[in-house]
Parts: sequence; structure tokens; C-alpha cells
Amino acid sequence: MGMLNRIVNITVLVLAIVSVVFGCLLFQKREALRGRGDNMADFIVELVKIMDVNSAADGSKNITAGKLELDAKKAPNDYEKNAKKTLYHNNYGQEGANLKVVLAPVRLQTENILKQRDFLGTALTEVGTTLELKEQFPQAGFQGLPTYQAKKTQLMTNVQKVNARDNKIIEQIAASATVMGFTVDPNQLKDLDGFNTPLSDFASKVEKLKKRSDAYGEHIASVCKIFGVSTPSLGGEDYGAELTNASKALQNEKNAYEETKKQLAMTKEKLAAAEENLNLANQKIEGLNKDIEKMKQEVASMKKKMLELLEGVPDADIIYTKLEGKILQVNNKWDYVIIDLGKLTKMTVGEGKKKKEIIVPLPEGKTMMVTNGESYVAKVKVTKVNDNTAICDILPDLRNGTVSVGDKVFFAPMPPAAPVADAAAPGKAGKAAGPAAAVPAADAVN
Repeated sequence: MGMLNRIVNITVLVLAIVSVVFGCLLFQKREALRGRGDNMADFIVELVKIMDVNSAADGSKNITAGKLELDAKKAPNDYEKNAKKTLYHNNYGQEGANLKVVLAPVRLQTENILKQRDFLGTALTEVGTTLELKEQFPQAGFQGLPTYQAKKTQLMTNVQKVNARDNKIIEQIAASATVMGFTVDPNQLKDLDGFNTPLSDFASKVEKLKKRSDAYGEHIASVCKIFGVSTPSLGGEDYGAELTNASKALQNEKNAYEETKKQLAMTKEKLAAAEENLNLANQKIEGLNKDIEKMKQEVASMKKKMLELLEGVPDADIIYTKLEGKILQVNNKWDYVIIDLGKLTKMTVGEGKKKKEIIVPLPEGKTMMVTNGESYVAKVKVTKVNDNTAICDILPDLRNGTVSVGDKVFFAPMPPAAPVADAAAPGKAGKAAGPAAAVPAADAVN
């Protein structure tokens, strides 16, 4: 019996020890679960606070992780409100019923955020569709976190391009209006509600300009048809040249008309005079014969004076070759010079009492030599002749030095065999230049 009692006592002791061990383990597990629950409650409260930021919601005011009084006797006015607010572990209720009540607003707020996300995704998709962008922006691209940023950036880039395009169009409309003689305020065109009025006004004025331009074209064509000149084609890019040609043709017709009027008036005058002279012809035959004789004598006298004036004057076709001058200005950038010879250059011809001063124009297109002292420098070609100066291009292939201000310019003498070489005695401006002898005959006056 004593042995049995010992066995029972030992068994009870072992069971007591096991119960204590399991109780400690259960307590530790309970504390761990309680701590995990508190951490989860704190996390949920912080998450609600984050969702409240800039969302016009106040969910964080209706939830807390702290312990609140739940005893109706101790807090008769607040225990029901506290039971719907606290996530503390003593408020879980039967199968977490109280916990579901506390988390219901959080669930609702989360669902609203999801709806807001979907609404924003749909709105952004509609923005891309409304702007008629080439790229497609499906709603799912704005709902997924991995694709949201890329799609948003892509959409905003396209929106900026649309805005830039609209601004450029507005600027061009305003600039075109200025060119056409009226103004359009760009700020009014940018007004989303008030752009239609200035845009319609712009279109109306452009239409009026088009009608006026068409009317001008029709009247110009009618005038050209009346005067029998070619009708200009005003629909192309070269309308300016067409108008110029039509204007010249009409001016020519006007000039011809004025000349015809003048000739008609002169003809009428001559006809009247002829009729009068015819009536007086028989009476003045003797006088006319005397006048004819007198005129013959005057003509003979004038011929004599003409021969005297022309004596010593060289052949007019080659007299310009006796001209010589100097360089007034040199342009090395464009290889041209300005010389002191022109259309009104004077030359002295003849000798002694027969000396006289005549005007010898410098001809365009001729080649002249350039010398510095006794040294040949270059050849220049006369390209433009003014009254007292001329512009000459420096011929690069025939250059033998640097052309400078003050250098002498003249025409190379004709070859000795030419019959006009001694046609004129050298005058004040016609002395032959010594360095010309070094120029081959092929480079003579041309």
C-alpha cells in the first residue's frame, strides 16, 4: 500500500510539473500572440493615418491601438463608442466580432481608395483618348504600381507636346493676323471658354481677305483681257512675277496708247499745216526755191565745219583704248576694284590749235591691264560703268602681284599690224603705257 501511494504521489508530482511547464509555455505563447496583435493594431492605425493624408478623410480619429474602457458600469457614456474604436486585444469579442466592427471603416476607406485609383486610371485613359494621342493608354497601365509611373510619364510627355503644339498654332495664328493687317490676342485663343470668338473672327477675316484677293484677280484678268495682254496666273507661288509681267504689259500698252495719241495730234497738226501750205504753195514757190538754195549753202558750210571738228579725232570704235586711269579702291574679299574712269570720261585729242576735249565713255565687258610703275600686276574686267567711276573684277588667273590703290589701269595697245594703231595722236589722257609691251598680242584689247 505504501508503494502504491508513492507511485501515485510521484505521478501527481510529474503531472503537476508538466502542467506548470505547459502553463508557462502557454503563457509565453499568449504573450507572443498578444504582442503580435498589438503590433498589427499599431500598423493598422498608422496605415489609416497614412491613408487620411490629403484624402479629406478622418478614419484615424475613429480607430486606436490603445486600451479603452469597455465596462458599461465604469464608462456608461463611452463604452459602446470605445468598443467600435479600439483594436486592443481585450476588444476582439466572440470570434473577433468586435474586431470586424472596428475594422469595417478601414475596409470601406481602403475600398474607396481602390475606387479612386480606378477612377483616376479611367480618367487618364480618357485624357489620352480625348487628346487623340497616337499611343494607347489602357486603364490597367495606371492601376498597376510597376507600370503606373512609366505610363503617367508617357502620358504627361504627350500632353506637353499637345500643349506645345497648341501654343505654336496660336502663335502662328497671331503672327499671320499681324501679316494680314489685323491683330489676334494669343491669350484669348488660350482661354478654354473664350477662344471660339477670336478664332471665328480670325477665320472670318481670312475669308474676307480671300474673297478680296479673288476679286482683285478677277478684275486684273478683266483689265488684261480688255487691253489684250496675257492674263496672269495668280494661283501659284510666283504670283508676284506674274503681276509684275502683267503690270509691265499694261504699262507698255499705255505707253503705246500715249504715243499713238501724240502721233495722232502731230499728224493732225501736220495735216492742217500741209493743207495750209498747199493752199499757199503756188504763191510761195519762188520763195521756197530761194530757201532751198540758202539751205544748200548752210549745209555746205556745216559739212565744212564738221570736217574741221572731226579732223584729228580717232576712229570712235577704238578711241576708248587710249583711256587710262588709276585704282581708287580695292576689295580683296570679293576681288574687285573701283577705277576713276566712267561714262563721262573726257579725253583731249588733236594737236596745236586743233586740240579739243571730247567725252569717251568706258565700255563694259572690256579687259584692262593693271601696273605699278613698270611692273605688270594683273588684269581686270569692266563689269559696271557709272558716270565718273567703274567697277572691275580682278581676273585671278592673270594676277602677278597685289593690286593696290593708285595702281595704273589702261588698255593694252593693239598689235603693230592693226591699221588703227596710229589712228589718233595721244592726248592728255591717251599716252601709251610702257609695261604693256610685255603683254602678248593675244591679251590685247577685247
